[in-house]
Order: sequence, then C-alpha cells, then structure tokens
Amino acid sequence: MKTQLHTYLKQSQQLNLSPQMQQSLRILQLSTIEIRELIDQSLLDNPFLDQESDHNSFAEPQDTLIDDNPYTAYWKEQQGRTPQSDLTHDTNAQPHTLKSHLTQQLFIITAHQAIREIGTYLIDHIDEGGYLRLPPDDRALQTCDPQILNETISLIQSLDPVGVGARTLSECLALQLKDKGLHDATFAAILDNLTLLTEKGPIALAQKCDLDLDTFRDKMDLIKTLSPHPGLAFSPPETTIYITPDLLFRRSNGQWIAELNKEAYPRLLIDEKSFATVVNRCQLIDDKIYVNKQISAANWLVKSLEQRAITMLKVANAIIRHQIQFLNRGHNYLSPLKLKDIASEIDMHESTVSRAVTGKYAATPFGVIELKSFFSTALNDEQPALSNKTIQLQIKKLIDRESKSSPLSDDQLVSMLKSYDISVARRTVTKYRESLQIPSSYERKKRSRVLNF
Repeated sequence: MKTQLHTYLKQSQQLNLSPQMQQSLRILQLSTIEIRELIDQSLLDNPFLDQESDHNSFAEPQDTLIDDNPYTAYWKEQQGRTPQSDLTHDTNAQPHTLKSHLTQQLFIITAHQAIREIGTYLIDHIDEGGYLRLPPDDRALQTCDPQILNETISLIQSLDPVGVGARTLSECLALQLKDKGLHDATFAAILDNLTLLTEKGPIALAQKCDLDLDTFRDKMDLIKTLSPHPGLAFSPPETTIYITPDLLFRRSNGQWIAELNKEAYPRLLIDEKSFATVVNRCQLIDDKIYVNKQISAANWLVKSLEQRAITMLKVANAIIRHQIQFLNRGHNYLSPLKLKDIASEIDMHESTVSRAVTGKYAATPFGVIELKSFFSTALNDEQPALSNKTIQLQIKKLIDRESKSSPLSDDQLVSMLKSYDISVARRTVTKYRESLQIPSSYERKKRSRVLNF
C-alpha cells in the first residue's frame, strides 16, 4: 500500500471567544468574595481604576417604597456600624492542638528515645476524637519490640485528656472509670456488652450483666457523665461564616423586585483625569503601550462587572416571577423551576443562567438563600406544581414533630402527606428521608429508647 500526502482546503465555522468575552464569563461565575478579591487586586495593579467614595447602597429612594424584607433593615443597620464599634482579635496565634498537647506531655514524662519515636508515630494516628486509629497491616510497627509498643500505648493512655489513645469506645470509657477509681467487674461487664444497648435495648443489657434495673440505671447514669470523645476538647472552635447576599428581594409598591446589594462589593470607576495627565506626559512608545493597555483593561473590567450585575438582575427578577408564592408564604410553597425555563424567558443560554445562580445569594424574608436553591423538579406529571424540595421540607417537619418514643414509619408518612394533598409512593418518601440523612423509624426508636432510659 502506497502512502501519499495531499494538501486540501476545508471551510468550517467555529465559535472562538475573545479574551474579553472569556473574562466576562469568568467574572459572572465568581462569588462575592472572589469578586472582592478581584477588585482589590485590580485597584492595586491598575493605576486608572478608582473606587467610588461615600457609596451608599441604601440611600433613601425618592419615592416612598414599602419594604417587606426584614433583611434590608439588617443591612442598613450593618452599614451604620463603624470600625470602632467592633473589637479586633488576634487570630494568628497558633492553636494548641491535641497532637501538640500529647507530644509535649510525652517528651516531659520519658527520655527513652525508642518510646519517644514510637509515641510520636502513635500520636500522629490519633484522630480528633482522641482514638488511636492504626491500620491493621501497619508495617512500621511490625519491627517494634511488642513490649515497648505496649508500654508506649499505655503511656499515651495515661496522658491528658483522660481516655485518649483508646482503640474502642469501651476502652475509652474504661480508662476514664479507672482514673476515677470506679472501674470494677460490674462496669467491665457493661462495657464489654455495650453493643447490646443499641441492638436490643437497656433491659437486655441489664439481664446480660445480671443487674436489676435500678442498679443498672445508676451505673448508666454514671457512664453518661463520661466523655465518648475526649479529644474534641482540643478541636478548634467552629468558625461562623457570614454570607453577604449579592441581591435583596423586597416588595416595592406591592410588587416583589430584586436589587443589587451594592455593599457586597464596591463600585469601580475609571480615573479619566489621571489617564489624561499620564498619557500627555508619555514620551516613550513602551510607556504609551503600557498606558493604553491599562486603560483598556480597566474599561473591560468595569464593563464586565456592569454586565454581571445586569445578568444577575435579569435572572433574579425572572426567578421572582416564578416564586411569588414562596416569597409571600414560605418554603412550603416553592414552585418547580428549571434552568431552561429561566433561560428561555430572558433569552439567555442555560449555561449563562447556571453561572449567574451558582454561588450567588439573595436576602429574602425567609433568610439568605442561594439562587440555585430556587430550582427544583416537579414531583411527577400528575402534580406538576409540587416541588420535590417542598416534599422534603414537609417530611422533615413531620419527623421533627413526631413522638420520640413512637417514630413515624415511611408508610405513616405517606398517609400523613396525603392529608396535605401530596400523593407519593413509600419508596419516594424513603429516598427523600435518606437524602435528608434521617435514619429509619427503627433506628430513631432505638436511639430514643437509649436516651430516655
């Protein structure tokens, strides 16, 4: 077979995005925090960008508007706060972790080099709850002297906090009882058969330990005072993340509207005066190229931010038109809505709508909600106005109000939902319950039985 080379012409069409268009799409999908970072960096890099001063996004409007969104008043209040009204705390200090706490004690207690090395390795395998989690086939410990290894484990289990270094819950509780001088054969029997408590209930465990219920209850009351996760005392405190909404949904003259929360990020301006001064003084070609490049970049950034705001307002107002019942009555009245419905309504591509709602938040009368949360599918063709999120919220509400001693089964939930004109199959209820990470009625009953004993 003979190989030959040929040259030919082919005509085709393809869509290529300019760098400016790519920048506009990238800016559209950025979150509020990312936009702030972009603006701050641009103000540092570009000499022809300036930030609007004395910007007041909550200036009183010329006409009298009725505002039914309590979050608007909240943002007005926040705007009036001064830097002096807040305390500044040093958050750069190194936290005292469980690992550092244990390592420090270990090196104080023993100078034995082998124990220090093994102990440091074991401490690295202690989780945040204080439990020693070693892989079953740990090769690093297979070469260790078993006597030194056991001595090191015992030494770690003697450290503060009491119960640290245990491998099981029973061992953790036993260490704490021993520290209090309360561990005896009765407690040992209870801890050895602790799994019976959740599997068959407290009465079965009492019978297994040959204890009457009063004595067993006294023992369990003491066990409840112990910490099942002693290491959590050294966990860093959970930081509260405050979300600044991009948009405010409020009622104006009887109509719900969306407006930008301009306090979320500052408004950029082009410093035309500085540009004119600099460009007139430029003598070198390279200087003129640099100046023109910077003013062009500044103009494109300002236009991209304005286009982002316009797109978000279009999408938000379209969402409002579909979710009037939600804004008036709450989460149970969320209507089914798809991205393509909004895209066709405002004549935009579905991917553009997706960029405009992902990571963007709106302040509503029912809290700060991500725009993406307004989209959900209908339950079925027979109930097109019923959103699957509405059903999940209703299931959660019913379970929250149930009797803890007699939890609702999925079949009972189906029957109760029918009273709200919601017809769903049991498997659908099961799927939604599991998506909410709610255990079955059997598991909820076992948990209640243990807690209420």
